[in-house]
Amino acid sequence: MDVAFFLGLPIDIRKLVYFHLDGQFVDLGPDIVQGLYFADVIKLSAEPYKPSRYQQLLRKRLYSIFEPYLNIFDYLPSLVDRWLEYSLWLRYDCIVLDCMRLNHLYEGELIGPINLIYLDGRVRVSFFDKNYMLWNWYTYREYAKWIDDENDQIELTYLKLNLEYLRYDLVARILHDMQRDKVLDFVNQIQFEQEDEDDEPIEIDDQDDFETASYRIKDPTVIKVIQTMDLMKGLQRLIFRGDRLYESLVNFHGVRDNPGKTINYMAKKRIVFLQLLQAGSLCKTGVADFTRWENLRELKLVRVGEIDFNKMLLPPNCRLLTVRGAQTLYWWDVVDRIEQMVGDCYTSEVHGNVCHRTLDPKSMNIETFFQCQIIVKDSFQHLNFIKLQDIYELKGRKIVVPRSLFYNKRILMSGEIGADQIIIV
Repeated sequence: MDVAFFLGLPIDIRKLVYFHLDGQFVDLGPDIVQGLYFADVIKLSAEPYKPSRYQQLLRKRLYSIFEPYLNIFDYLPSLVDRWLEYSLWLRYDCIVLDCMRLNHLYEGELIGPINLIYLDGRVRVSFFDKNYMLWNWYTYREYAKWIDDENDQIELTYLKLNLEYLRYDLVARILHDMQRDKVLDFVNQIQFEQEDEDDEPIEIDDQDDFETASYRIKDPTVIKVIQTMDLMKGLQRLIFRGDRLYESLVNFHGVRDNPGKTINYMAKKRIVFLQLLQAGSLCKTGVADFTRWENLRELKLVRVGEIDFNKMLLPPNCRLLTVRGAQTLYWWDVVDRIEQMVGDCYTSEVHGNVCHRTLDPKSMNIETFFQCQIIVKDSFQHLNFIKLQDIYELKGRKIVVPRSLFYNKRILMSGEIGADQIIIV
């Protein structure tokens, strides 16, 4: 490959190349689970793995430094040894640096945010791929000089603190050093994790009910971050995984039983994006109330077990809703009401396996037509953009949508969504 020629190509072309690489700078990484399921042949080594003398030396000298971020791959010794070889030079590679520069230019939208880590006694910014593998890392000064093209100043709007990658002691050091250096304002997003939440025993005393007791926050890492969030003036995005964190930190169930362990008002006011991962049901304890996040603009629900739009309250500023990989989805309960009001006043078109039934104002009373539009608009609250992807079960198999959003492609559906009919009002 002619590296000089590639780096001389227009930004748009290089951007597309890096987008499709998706952070995979070299052919190295663990086997993806989906690939193992669908592969016709799985190749296994006929001989036990034996590292070379050079690899043994690298592991002896370097593994202890990277152990917090490599130990999840210890089941593949060959992968770890090859990674240690790449670690000596990959962070200096001109292609990697160019990709990082374009990612900086697009504020983390190209290959993803930059993560905070604690490595070799210092806070560093780093990039992890989708398989949780660390690829490169830089000090603030290195990032400013090599990526941001500044002498020694750095200004990041896509810096992420991801608790998936960090133990408590590392998080404590990161927060301490950043507070000392007065750079906590650079943290733009936090991903909360709580290990083994399903295995933790639930303590119930005479004054507790089951639901309140089951959602208390005990993870010291989560508590430490929550207590520091007020100092993160640039924090705008939060990601939560699991029922316990959702109920206690997002839906604020049992908030009075977690003094000093909940997100305060000023921190909530800065948040414009919330993402919930792998929760059982949004409405397990009643209503999914997001109205306390008053400046929330985008809500993303990924692999949530059950979602009921009828029991979900959104703040006035929330405009974008994404649902991906939901097990069960209850659409707004207006289908029967609309069908009773309009009868057969539809024009129908079949698109694949889905019938699009559009309300026909010419064949019905105009006041009834406007009433139907008001009913549907009110059910959508303030949303003006909805993305649906891979819904395993849609209750009723019908959805009702406003025509203004549907025909302006502000309701996007991909994969299987489980709908037989889309009623366009």
